[in-house]
Amino acid sequence: MPPSFAESFWSEDYGTGLQKLFTKLRQGCTENEELIQLVKRRAEAEEYHGVTLQRMAGDAYKRDGFQRDDGASVKRAFEGMVKETHESGKTHLKMATNLQTMVLNPFGKWAQEHAERVSRSEKELTGKVKVHDKQHNEVKKLRSTYFNKCRILEDFQEENKFAFPAVDGPGTPKSNASKAAEEDSGDDEEAVELGDTFFTAAQIKLLISRMLTEVSVKEAKLPILGTFQHVSTGLDVAQWLRHNLVSKEDQENELQAIKEAEQLGQGLVDNGFLRYLGVGNTFANSSVLNYQWRDKALVLAGRMKPGENSLVSRASTMPYVGEYVQTYVSNEHANETPLEKLTREATQANTSYKAAVKKLDGLRADLEASMMEHFRFMERCETDRLKALKDVMMDISAAISNVIPGMKSSMDNMVLFQESISPAGDLNYLIESYKTGQFVPRTVIYENYYNAVDDQTFGVDIELRARQDKKRVPNFIATLLSYMDESYPLLANDEQRQKLWIRNVPLHLIHALRAELNNGKPVDKQVLAKYDHPIVASCLRLYLLELPDSLISCTLYDTLKAIYAAHGTEEETENRVTALSNALQQLRISNIATLDALMTHLARLTQLTNADEEYKQALSTHFGIALHRPRQESALAAQDKHRHRLLLDLLAHKQDIFSQLKRATTSRPRSATDEKERRTRMEERNKAISASASSHGSSLAPPPSSHGPASPLPDTQPGHQTYGHESSQDAPFEPPDEGEDIVAGYEDASFDPSSFVLPSERLREGEAPVLEEARTGPSLSRRKASHRLSRHGRTDSRSLTDTMDSLTMQSESKPSSPTRHSIQLEDPGVGVSLEDREVYLD
Repeated sequence: MPPSFAESFWSEDYGTGLQKLFTKLRQGCTENEELIQLVKRRAEAEEYHGVTLQRMAGDAYKRDGFQRDDGASVKRAFEGMVKETHESGKTHLKMATNLQTMVLNPFGKWAQEHAERVSRSEKELTGKVKVHDKQHNEVKKLRSTYFNKCRILEDFQEENKFAFPAVDGPGTPKSNASKAAEEDSGDDEEAVELGDTFFTAAQIKLLISRMLTEVSVKEAKLPILGTFQHVSTGLDVAQWLRHNLVSKEDQENELQAIKEAEQLGQGLVDNGFLRYLGVGNTFANSSVLNYQWRDKALVLAGRMKPGENSLVSRASTMPYVGEYVQTYVSNEHANETPLEKLTREATQANTSYKAAVKKLDGLRADLEASMMEHFRFMERCETDRLKALKDVMMDISAAISNVIPGMKSSMDNMVLFQESISPAGDLNYLIESYKTGQFVPRTVIYENYYNAVDDQTFGVDIELRARQDKKRVPNFIATLLSYMDESYPLLANDEQRQKLWIRNVPLHLIHALRAELNNGKPVDKQVLAKYDHPIVASCLRLYLLELPDSLISCTLYDTLKAIYAAHGTEEETENRVTALSNALQQLRISNIATLDALMTHLARLTQLTNADEEYKQALSTHFGIALHRPRQESALAAQDKHRHRLLLDLLAHKQDIFSQLKRATTSRPRSATDEKERRTRMEERNKAISASASSHGSSLAPPPSSHGPASPLPDTQPGHQTYGHESSQDAPFEPPDEGEDIVAGYEDASFDPSSFVLPSERLREGEAPVLEEARTGPSLSRRKASHRLSRHGRTDSRSLTDTMDSLTMQSESKPSSPTRHSIQLEDPGVGVSLEDREVYLD
């Protein structure tokens, strides 16, 4: 499957990939202009040459020259030369006309429309990225406020519990609250936007200090209102901003420079550094408008101490209203106890934070869907541009060769240049040379302060989700696989059953199903029945992509890569399978069980539908990144092929790999899931694999097991219900006759569910987590709340059940005419008409 824009220009902050792609697309527009200018100058030169030749022919005769000689042979020869010169001029004029009509007019119009399409797409996506980043900064700010409010509340409750009652109330909680509030204010220092530019806290502090020093500051007396200190005119502020912040290019344009200066001044007003002494809140470049520097700016510049000009301190100096204002401020929430006040503030902070996260998730989903649509549209536009360049080269050759047979050599050279252009090759080179990473959603989940994951499914750590469901395999994955098994008989043939797993479904349709399932509740199959089967399969792939860590952990990325480097040949298949089984033993039980369930389903599908190698390669390419990816996706990691080969090996050698895994996990001692033990074993195993990779000859087979008897799980053979024919292209698909327990091999009486250690519990024990916490991972809040968990001494009373429910895979009756969401590519909203096309192949 060739690379595409939709899978190659993603980055963690979205903007980097977009900038790189549109830089290359704008370069393509410049290339179009260069070709147009070349053809235009060639046409002008041919026209000038033709006119010159015809003028030469008209002025060739003189009164006392060949005109006086009526019958000489020399005169006839000269007349022939004059005629040929005139005809040559006509030929060059015709060439200029051909270049104008065949190349410049049509290609010039198309190039202009192409540049407008690129500009529209860039402007729309850049605007959405800017809105997303602004909301993301707001989420971080609200999250910090929420955590600090909860910390203040718990400190207050904890100290009240053990403190002796006093007459004047608790004092220590107040100091701790003040300390936490100071930490909160420190965490809230975010970037400030002035006009179209963002300034850090240090930069805005330096900017305000310079302005208060260099801009004229005076007193202003206004009727009725009185005298105001620290006042500057709008003209002084705008002139300073223009000369210090407006770029040199914009300085040349007077109107543009003033406009940008006013935008920067409006940013100072909106961010609370200036206020207009009058009605309204607008900044203007005028000498009659006065603006007062607020206390926020004076404190930031070091000209005033915090709280020096507060309401109470100012009111205390007023003879008549001072006492009234002080009484009002001091008596606000007079009947509210400190505990009630802290509880109210924590609740308000939690509500604001949760609403902001929900809004951010909606903006992210809309941004990713828009980027996906625009990437595909821009790929078609760039392909059309390269093809158009190829056609233009041919048109230029035709315009010249049609009128000047004598320029055959030049024409042949042009044909050779035209034939050397390969649109597909150039497009592939663009992607391979400038791609920034494959599509991996960066999910920002709601992090509950008390570690609950009841109301969300996507983006939650798989072990937390499985533990919440009280299953080895999360309910979400098990239900979707069961639904797919029940749906296979409803499809017409094996080709449709195979292709539903590898089709590219529009992301907004997947997000529609995701929105209905992302509630932390068991999946309702009636909801799945409303969507086409490829959407359900793609939703499962999206769930795996949004996991904080891939199903096959990123900690094994270098290990598995080394295995394929050392044992990648067909002759070493047995050693490679053994090494893979040993490496996968480092995964958690829930990851192993989920991987076994997924591979059982896909292996049975490929066997029962007689899938060929081409389909298996496509399946491994499509699902490789969903099952296994590095800690940080990059263009270099996208070149690694071992994760695709890993999925092929899991399909081809599933029984051998997972039988060893089941024996190892059922005989695993109680301390096997301890993080320290697992990290130690992983380091030892990596050393052994590195030594094996250097020798290229050693076997990674494990020593004979000294544990108990073999696993009681019978070897699971995919496809125990087979066809009665070789390839059932028109016959119904028959699922297994009875439910199959896909995690039976991971149940053992010697296994203690309490030995599972969640990330938050590892932090309580003082252990550093092995996995580098993702920016949006579920353990982010637990790291900050570890002191809270240890202080309360909470223990998770929930334990995984010893007996797992079997996942029923029996066929169910066809649902009664549910409303299905069809998949069609429509106009992405960039002003260019596109024909609708079905994604599915009937």
